[in-house]
Amino acid sequence: ILVVKALGGTGTFTQGGLISGHAAVAFASTTMILCLTRSKIATLLALLIAILVAQSRVEAKFHRLIEVFLGALIGITCSLIIYMIFYNLKY
Repeated sequence: ILVVKALGGTGTFTQGGLISGHAAVAFASTTMILCLTRSKIATLLALLIAILVAQSRVEAKFHRLIEVFLGALIGITCSLIIYMIFYNLKY
């Protein structure tokens, strides 16, 4: 996220930019909660919080919807890759 923000040249470290880092972290956390707990209730609560984070970034005009969507997509993808790497190392 930080590299893409630096290369994009828009926004600052914590506001704006090509990808929403806040959305990426929120959705990565939700994905890890799903993978590690398999709890529907915990995952649903985490997903609601992630959606609120994403919505607040758009509402505050720090990001556009596409930037929040890309952040969410990167967060989910990175956390799945990390989970698969560490899960496969166990066996």
